Amino acid sequence: MISCLKIVFGMLTLLSFQAIIAEDTIFLKSDKQQAGTILGVDGGNVLIEVTVGAGKGRIPIPIASIQKIEMTTPSEVLNLNRSDAANVISILEPLVKKFKGLPADWIVDAMGTLADAYTATGKIAESSALYTQIEQLFPGSKYLIKANVGKAKGALASGSFDEALKHLEPLIEAANKTAAPSSEEGRLYGEAFLVKGMILEKKNDLEGALESYLTTVTSFYQNVEIVSQAEELAKKLRNQNPQLVVR
Repeated sequence: MISCLKIVFGMLTLLSFQAIIAEDTIFLKSDKQQAGTILGVDGGNVLIEVTVGAGKGRIPIPIASIQKIEMTTPSEVLNLNRSDAANVISILEPLVKKFKGLPADWIVDAMGTLADAYTATGKIAESSALYTQIEQLFPGSKYLIKANVGKAKGALASGSFDEALKHLEPLIEAANKTAAPSSEEGRLYGEAFLVKGMILEKKNDLEGALESYLTTVTSFYQNVEIVSQAEELAKKLRNQNPQLVVR
């Protein structure tokens, strides 16, 4: 009987611990914290549901007062099949509409993924508009790197190769000056070099393309998916051009 009680108590403790882990937390610039469930963004405020006595209540917290957010990434994003652009659009459009402007990595990644899906389905204007929104919503932040990479992708898709390179120039310059990139910088710069390689390959600068792909693989390797793409493109390029080397 005691053993059964111990098991039940252990299960309840584990469930309680999991509930605590799953709770979102907003860290304010005033050094205060607010835990609860983030519901979305509305009118420059993050709406968070909190426990009030025996019930629930909603609190609006101005985005301008937030230092950072710890939030459970929605399962739809974690389980997303990114190879199906139409499916990506149907899943991410409502999420982006609901959480757009939230200072959290997952929503910016979702906005970027949605913009890429727009590009893949020929909706270049929608893609460009979404990346412009990232610039407007997160001025002066690390997310501007993602916005510029996204705009480069859109220009690449429309055949505007020089314009695409222009979007990447400041990112590549900053990356080349970064001796020890953070994990987030590595993820973003790695994608910048991947896209640069794709652009240079279209411009028939095969040596430059290979060098860009290999830079992603060897120097900015924090994003496993991006590295895998760079490795595959580099391999394909070498197979098609056995004499190709990086000087």
